[in-house]
Amino acid sequence: MESVKNAKLYDIFSNPADGAQRRYTWSRPDGSIRSRVDFLFVSRAFTIRSTDVKPVFFSDHCLLLADCHLQEDQRVGRGTWKLNVQLLTPENIEELKRDYKGSITVKPLFESLTHWWEAIKENIKRFSILKGIQKARKEQREMSRLQKNMQNLLWLQLMGVDVKEELHKVKSQQASLYASEASKVIFRFIVRSVEQDEMCSRFFFQKVHTESSVISSLKEEDGSVKSSQSDILRISESFPAGLYVVKPTDSTASLSFLSSIIEVLDDSTRERLDKC
Repeated sequence: MESVKNAKLYDIFSNPADGAQRRYTWSRPDGSIRSRVDFLFVSRAFTIRSTDVKPVFFSDHCLLLADCHLQEDQRVGRGTWKLNVQLLTPENIEELKRDYKGSITVKPLFESLTHWWEAIKENIKRFSILKGIQKARKEQREMSRLQKNMQNLLWLQLMGVDVKEELHKVKSQQASLYASEASKVIFRFIVRSVEQDEMCSRFFFQKVHTESSVISSLKEEDGSVKSSQSDILRISESFPAGLYVVKPTDSTASLSFLSSIIEVLDDSTRERLDKC
């Protein structure tokens, strides 16, 4: 399912809005168990005109049929939008607060609180995108300005003018901008790696299914095997308590063990420990 999500596909038989119905694609001969184990994934670029599930004689799985037509002028979006927290400067937060106060006055005009809140989130999204574009353009203008200054200073240097300090200052500013851009690239790469690692892979589910085990029975203290749910719960609850019960010991074996210990504490150390 990870590859399906990354490719932005969806199962047409699980989206009733596209005219598809939820239908079983496999069942036991007696009909006691039915399940949807077959899928047909397409992208949003296709228009689904009809779908059908038909049984076939050569398999216990049904045949999936779909009439799909590719739409014209399809454009692929940039994926899920995420808020850039670097845009949450004090100035932008104050501007957001003012917009939010204005949005409260129009709350009664919406059908419900949910519709109003969805509009608020859309406004925050548009505001963030606009501020992000403005920030990017400002950085581009700053980089162009520094490049022009660098060219002018290099021309002056060729003409014999001493501009070492000015060149060093411009280079430092350019290095700072380049480092900022590099950190953004690294951050996006780390975020993507973390998100991919947090996704449950096919190998993970295989390990879960292959290594899972169910306790079907437990032994009583007398050795009898119990398999009912109530007996298993009773035995499992009493087992930890039995670990801390005082049990009789063999005094002869204990003395033999202690006598075999060669290393002993000296008198001063023993007295010090006894006082603790």
